[in-house]
Amino acid sequence: MVVGGSDGQTCGVGSGLERLRAEAAELEQQVAQRRQALAALEAELARLRATPEGQGAAGGAPNR
Repeated sequence: MVVGGSDGQTCGVGSGLERLRAEAAELEQQVAQRRQALAALEAELARLRATPEGQGAAGGAPNR
């Protein structure tokens, strides 16, 4: 493949690159969302660990 040539392949490379960049941006957004979800779960876990035995959430079963 000749990049910069006049055979029409340059446009294909550019559009492929743009598609990959868009996909990478979407994946980065998914990673950021999952990191936020993980942080929320870790905070909940820390809260549950700090709850004294036998004093689970109101109406819930005690922590074990």
